[in-house]
Amino acid sequence: MSGRRRLGADGLVVALGAAFATVVVGLTSVIVRGVAGSGFGANPVTVVVLGLLTVAFVVVATVVTTSAATNSYVLVAASQAREVALRRLLGATAAREHARLVSAATRRALLSTVVGAAAGLVVAAVTVALTSGRGGLFEGLTPTAVLQPLVIVPLVLLVLSTRRAAQRGFEGVLRVTPATGLDAAQRQHDGQVGVADVSFRGRGGALLLTAAGLLVLGVAVGFVSPFAVLIAMVGGALAAAGVLATATPIITTVVRVLLRAFGRRSAVVRVAGRNLLQYPVRSGRAGVGVLISTTVLTMFAVASASMEGALRDEYRGTTQSSAATEVIDGILPLLTVLTLCIAAISAVGLADTIALGARLRQRDLAVLRILGLSVRRSGRMLLAETGLLVGSATLAGLVVGALLGWAGVQTLLSSTLNAPLVVPLAPVWFVPVVAVVVSGLTVVLARRPVRRAGAVPPSQFLTRSLQESQ
Repeated sequence: MSGRRRLGADGLVVALGAAFATVVVGLTSVIVRGVAGSGFGANPVTVVVLGLLTVAFVVVATVVTTSAATNSYVLVAASQAREVALRRLLGATAAREHARLVSAATRRALLSTVVGAAAGLVVAAVTVALTSGRGGLFEGLTPTAVLQPLVIVPLVLLVLSTRRAAQRGFEGVLRVTPATGLDAAQRQHDGQVGVADVSFRGRGGALLLTAAGLLVLGVAVGFVSPFAVLIAMVGGALAAAGVLATATPIITTVVRVLLRAFGRRSAVVRVAGRNLLQYPVRSGRAGVGVLISTTVLTMFAVASASMEGALRDEYRGTTQSSAATEVIDGILPLLTVLTLCIAAISAVGLADTIALGARLRQRDLAVLRILGLSVRRSGRMLLAETGLLVGSATLAGLVVGALLGWAGVQTLLSSTLNAPLVVPLAPVWFVPVVAVVVSGLTVVLARRPVRRAGAVPPSQFLTRSLQESQ
């Protein structure tokens, strides 16, 4: 896939992030107005909690969007390495090329933000229009209530964070010299260019330790004040950065665990696991999209289900039961829309991961066929390798996401509930849906290169795959 084709991914990610932020601010403002007219209107803590939720959701949107955009820019930089090297041979400097790519990305981010904000307004207005005539929290409110001037703040932050993502994403290839640029472009596709730590030591480990400390502190302070969620938000943001920085050791650690559990039963699984561990940096980069996507979706699913369960248990059988039900039913559409937005952002990131994984496995499959393996047997090996990679990233994402989701709800609600310990919950459908998606993703990642390679002789396919990556 060329750099020009990849350029659309970053714009789509930013547009979805802008839509996310607009929906959050618009619907939260409507929910606050609805709560003011309910039985909870006299309780200022409720309004504070909703305000903190708004900030938390916007922070999550910014972190997820920036992470997905950075990954897209890294792939763009890899595919444009040859063009950059030629420009430098003609006299362009590294700083000038970096500024050119970042400026182009910033312009796309501005346009995408405007488009995404407009789409978000439409989604928020339609949500209010569909629910305002059915009683409950949105009763009597018009769709124009979602128009909030404060939405400009998260949108500006989104553009600035996207520009920073472009600056970071385009750094790798621009550090090479003109003489080595062409070769670096080739090796970047294999995931062998750039520095990546394969252990938990260093910056990534420090981020995770700091995040864990802040989350524990937030949970402890949360028993006293809901403002402790601000501490937890900082911890969550550092945790996301730490997961990105340590994606390689996280995924390879889970791969080793799965190998111990299932490797003795299948020689194919053992060989697939050794292949993944032989190239840990490449495996980490190929699986980071699945890891982040699963983490964020699990966090939202656990947080929304745990919050709903805690609030219903708190007010069941009380005089405020009906008012609490109105508030919960008003918040659930917001959580549903936000989860769908996060899923869409993650899907774009996964699309780039699938494209990169398909390219890498095409060359691997060609080598296997040259060594004498049939298309069927080599396909089974790649299927096992992909299953281990995607499965390991998914398992890690489920664990990390569940912890972050529960920590957020526990910090936010524990000071306002009679039962201060929030029971972690997840929707009944979540795990089966994740299992189906993971299985489908595994087949997609492995099937495409297998089918393509089976149509041509091994030597011809290897030559073509080498030419396409240049």
